[in-house]
Amino acid sequence: MNEKQKIEGVDNKELKAFVAIIAVLIILLLFEMFFYKGRPEVAEEAAKTEEMLQEMQNTTVEAEEKTVYKALNNIVDMMNRKEYQSLYEMLKDDYKNYYFRDFESFKKFVEIYAGQEYSPKYGSYYRDENMYYIMVEFLKSKYTREDLLNEMPVKVDTIVLEEQEDKSFKFAMNGFVENIIHNSSKTVDGITFTLQNSVRNTETMKTSVIVTNNSEKSLSLSTSNVNPDILGSTTAKLSVTSSIHLEPGESEIISIEYYFQYNSNKELKGIRITGLSFADGTKIEDVYLPN
Repeated sequence: MNEKQKIEGVDNKELKAFVAIIAVLIILLLFEMFFYKGRPEVAEEAAKTEEMLQEMQNTTVEAEEKTVYKALNNIVDMMNRKEYQSLYEMLKDDYKNYYFRDFESFKKFVEIYAGQEYSPKYGSYYRDENMYYIMVEFLKSKYTREDLLNEMPVKVDTIVLEEQEDKSFKFAMNGFVENIIHNSSKTVDGITFTLQNSVRNTETMKTSVIVTNNSEKSLSLSTSNVNPDILGSTTAKLSVTSSIHLEPGESEIISIEYYFQYNSNKELKGIRITGLSFADGTKIEDVYLPN
């Protein structure tokens, strides 16, 4: 055996010894890991850690809910207090540009909303990145006979909150605006009549007229004064009849339901309001509100 073969033999022995040592260390390490993991105190510590993480997650969700519902309450309170300018600045830009021509049209919307004295009831919300969608039932502080007969809230809507970079919110109330602002309206003798969107199913049609008394006289009217203009017919059966009395400055919604034969193709063209007079007997001009 020459010198070179002797050196290679020594090197091979050292390499084999080194590999054997590494293998033993790996086996010991794996044994320690599995043994250590199975010890009761380690399992208990892992459970505590998982519990702490869950508590942290729950705390985060609760904090988010608190922030969202606080923002909602703030918006509703501002609406009832008629804080026009502050609310106008909080509107989502796309929503503002689509629904409101100018600041004055938004003021009209707030006045209608505040005049109803709504009390909101919030449902759960859905989050999509920085957008929160919350279903809201708007309940009146005082119920009319129609409200009780229908056994349903006056208005159901979805409020949209958009979280900004500074953690403030902008908002939208699409359904409420669609049903109140985007409809025909007319004022005669200081009385403003606004027709809301009608809802039609196979046998009935529901609609509402908002009456606001901006005059200096008392006004009484009933659903018998509100007559439908039906395409192909001039008559329809009122399922509910009621009367209201409005003092100067007061506003009320007259809810009306018309009954049709099953699968009728008749459509509502508009509403005629006739035969009105003030409490002192002064007659009021007839009004037609196209649908």
